[in-house]
Amino acid sequence: MKIRHIKLFLAVILLLCIIPFPYDYYLFARYVATFGFAVLAFQAYASKTTKVVLYLFLSFMFLPFYTLQIDHSYWLIIDVLVAVWLIYDVYFKNNLSEKR
Repeated sequence: MKIRHIKLFLAVILLLCIIPFPYDYYLFARYVATFGFAVLAFQAYASKTTKVVLYLFLSFMFLPFYTLQIDHSYWLIIDVLVAVWLIYDVYFKNNLSEKR
């Protein structure tokens, strides 16, 4: 599975958190986000890029075992911002590097 697919899958999972689902979905989204960002951190470390710290921070932020006590409305903002950044990183950042 390509890194691009992992980023898009994470973005979709995080954007679906906008819809009012039962709490189990949000717990599932936390597990997926933690694992997905850990995989992205490992890949960034293997390719020696500087995004390792960012992916590790996001992995720990979405950690399902120890939850950060943040209001649900703030979590929605965080989810949307992270999803938009992942989509930007997949589509626009790669297109800019290919044009150079």
